[in-house]
Amino acid sequence: MTSSVNNECLRLTKNWLDNVIIGQNFCPFAKKPRIDKSIRFHVSITNSTETLLMELEQEFNHLDNNPETETTLIIYKNSLRDFDDFLDSLYLANQYLDSLNYSGIYQIASFHPAYKFEGEPDSSISHYTNRSPFPILHIIREDSISSALKSVANPELIPERNISHAHSLGKDFFVQFLK
Repeated sequence: MTSSVNNECLRLTKNWLDNVIIGQNFCPFAKKPRIDKSIRFHVSITNSTETLLMELEQEFNHLDNNPETETTLIIYKNSLRDFDDFLDSLYLANQYLDSLNYSGIYQIASFHPAYKFEGEPDSSISHYTNRSPFPILHIIREDSISSALKSVANPELIPERNISHAHSLGKDFFVQFLK
């Protein structure tokens, strides 16, 4: 049962990645590692902060020892459903990254089914640019970001473009991938 549930979790996440993040170009840097099969997907079944941090460290170590792996998505299948709890865990994850001396080597991005940008109304479609089927911590190599930014004209305009594009797609487009 666990294997089939994990497979469904992976299928839904990959479908969202392929059709929303890459398919709609919300992240212009995601397509190449997806094509190259250099994205690692880890489905976590943890319910504890201690295990979350241990898994995070394991993924840092995996990236350290596997340079062919470009990035890791840790997908929280059973936990962190509450967005405030997720933000608390993200804060702890970033503190842990710092304590392990990984600042400047990796950074952590985040996606969540109830993602909300601070200062935006609850109804804002902008939230959907960071909404995912499951809570996700995304470990990114800093060098990869620096390199990718060189190939994009006006990268500072990406968020503005994404919000505009999200409006043109409409809420129903996103809802189908977040069921």
